[in-house]
Amino acid sequence: MGRNAADTLRSAVNLAPDQPTLRHEAVAAALEAGDPKAALELVDTAPPLLRSSGRLRLLAVRAALACGDRTRAAQILSSGIDVPDLREGETSLSDLWHDIHPDQPVPERYDFRTYTDGQPGY
Repeated sequence: MGRNAADTLRSAVNLAPDQPTLRHEAVAAALEAGDPKAALELVDTAPPLLRSSGRLRLLAVRAALACGDRTRAAQILSSGIDVPDLREGETSLSDLWHDIHPDQPVPERYDFRTYTDGQPGY
């Protein structure tokens, strides 16, 4: 997505601030457009219930890392993120954990990778 798509989604969020999917898409679009500060602003201005959702917290970690705020990213990740619709094999949480804590094993709660040999890939 480009800058125009990110701007359009941000405007849509202003019209429907409580709509979670729209906000998730706007944050992701801002990240894809190379604007992590706008992504974090969309996270920080979300209503409290939405801000505590797992998907938005996952996006907040990505945005904080892209802004260079490893402390914020680590705090969010360490406090726990539950994203109920992550599929088996999705590595978004384990990849983030590995980026932030390269010398630590990925906690089971963040490890959705599938293993053909029974062994983790990191």
